Amino acid sequence: MAKDALPENTRVLQISPMLNDPSNLDVSKFSYEEWLGYFFEQRLLAEDEFFGDAFCSGYLSFEASDPVKVVSYLQRICTEFSVISGKYSLPQLNQGFWAILGPDFELQQYLWQQSVPLTDRTACIRSMYRPYANFIAGHPAAVMENCFDMWWDLVLKSYRWRQHNGNYDFTRLDSDGRALLDAAFETLCLILSLNDERCQAYALHGLGHLHHPGVIQVVQRFIDSHRSEMNSENLLWLEQCRDGTVM
Repeated sequence: MAKDALPENTRVLQISPMLNDPSNLDVSKFSYEEWLGYFFEQRLLAEDEFFGDAFCSGYLSFEASDPVKVVSYLQRICTEFSVISGKYSLPQLNQGFWAILGPDFELQQYLWQQSVPLTDRTACIRSMYRPYANFIAGHPAAVMENCFDMWWDLVLKSYRWRQHNGNYDFTRLDSDGRALLDAAFETLCLILSLNDERCQAYALHGLGHLHHPGVIQVVQRFIDSHRSEMNSENLLWLEQCRDGTVM
């Protein structure tokens, strides 16, 4: 399918401001079905177009007035991934998740807000296992869309920059911070354990951005178990994942 082709279920949405402030697009005012439609049913963009420029150029901000609802939507989309993956094409999924997790909306930022119960936030992080286990593992596509590789990169960089201005020491985090990163670590370890090379690579990439004390041992164990299968370039990349220097 050409990049600018419209799948049959694609519709171009006209979004009106959802608050009294006409400069802010508040996606937490959408119903779940409207939210799915907004992110996954837009036309597919050309390579030189950005989601924000193409669909949000009339707005100056994208602040959500109901962070709890945003987190619940993020969790639902993961737990029901088999449903949306049957409804939308790989390019639609890729574009939608780049919009959700990318810099225009960065909806994962609400995982770090204490106004959302910690149990909701950790449950949402743990639900991110489902797209990998229920969709990516064993998928027949020769090349998988890059949103799945960058998913954890975007999530964890959001935590690092929004909470700690670019860096943090796990041992000095408060209990909420440790709980969130523990949930991410445990989820990435589950993805790494899947019998699928792509999932393993995506998990290793995520672990490389986590800066959790358990990462070194887990990645070194993977290196030791697969050393005979690696060339020097693969080994260097895995060492960067282990050491937290991966790009």
